[in-house]
Amino acid sequence: MHPVEELIHKADKAINEEDFDALADIYAEDAVLVVQTGMNAVGKEQIRRRSQAVVSPLQAASSQRLQQN
Repeated sequence: MHPVEELIHKADKAINEEDFDALADIYAEDAVLVVQTGMNAVGKEQIRRRSQAVVSPLQAASSQRLQQN
């Protein structure tokens, strides 16, 4: 497997497990994640916090929908 594919799989696993520390560890200390136009997360800590803020509510909503069905 190509190293980039390995990182993608590692990121997917971290997101699915809501392990935002592991997700942030994929990035360099000075990484910039473009969340949306004009909104950037700079550095591992901001990337961890922003990822958690985006993913956790989505995971909760998905789980809630599954329970309703």
